[in-house]
Amino acid sequence: MRRLMLLWFLTLVSAANATDYTIDSQQDLIDLTLLSGKFNGVLYGDNTFTLTTDIDLAGVDPLGDGKGWLPIGLWGAHAFFAGTFDGGGYTISNMTINRPATDQIGLFGAIDPDMDSASYDSNPIKDLAVVDANVIGNSMVGVLIGGILGMGISNGYPVQNCYVSGTVTAGDGGYCGGFVGYSNNGYFLNCYADVTVNSIFSDCILGGFVGYDTIGTDAVNCYSVGLINNSAPVTGDTYAGGFIGQAAAIYATDCFWDTRTSNKLSDGSGGDATGKTTSQMQSEGTFLNWDFTDQWWMPAGDYPKLRVFGGVIESSSVNTLRQRTRGRAR
Repeated sequence: MRRLMLLWFLTLVSAANATDYTIDSQQDLIDLTLLSGKFNGVLYGDNTFTLTTDIDLAGVDPLGDGKGWLPIGLWGAHAFFAGTFDGGGYTISNMTINRPATDQIGLFGAIDPDMDSASYDSNPIKDLAVVDANVIGNSMVGVLIGGILGMGISNGYPVQNCYVSGTVTAGDGGYCGGFVGYSNNGYFLNCYADVTVNSIFSDCILGGFVGYDTIGTDAVNCYSVGLINNSAPVTGDTYAGGFIGQAAAIYATDCFWDTRTSNKLSDGSGGDATGKTTSQMQSEGTFLNWDFTDQWWMPAGDYPKLRVFGGVIESSSVNTLRQRTRGRAR
């Protein structure tokens, strides 16, 4: 695999020339996001980026503007991320973003498949944990992804075997979710969010996992457990839900949220995930159709965890887990 520094030459390489790159350091990840402003159109196409180590983003400010992490993929610059990001079972920790006037905020800002790619239905973000994040944006705000623009693709942009923890905060009228803020034809498999979702405004759309879905989003075997903290009550509490804030057409299959830790007894408008108590969420019997042989495991007195991240230990925050050993050979 090539080192990420060679990406500076991607402007001269056709998207059809699929290439694998490794992200071996904090600087490699910074280089990846700084490239976002150098493209017009989809970013990285058929290229695959593989994380090879845990990365701590504490204090990282790529632009030096005092606003923290710069999301990978920019909607306003029409430089959507469209490649494959393989987290390799590693963790990105302590990401801070303070961009209250900016949309599409998260580790990834704007994601859209490469329509020129023969494999655009299968480019995944997978096997990645983003923990102890503190993310502030205007709209389309999530820890992992700000917005997915999967318009026109047949099977949805796939995100699989990922989890996130921390806090997200949206601005006035914003879409905000623990995992993803806005999803247009996204596809989420075996993912979860332990994220406090905040807004002080009454017209936001807030969800423990997805903020706002416009059409055709699928979630399978996913859950959320974070607090939905809309301190200015949303009218009728319609657009603040345990799993999703508002959905035009979401299909949540075997997806759940914790009604006690979220402080939400119902899902948002159009949502169809299932609310369970904390004790039910910590019982394997709740997750009848989940794969607890190869994909998940159930620690005693805790929520389901992904096997790709191996063993875990508790961090200083409630319900947040840190990686200790790996679940796959290297």
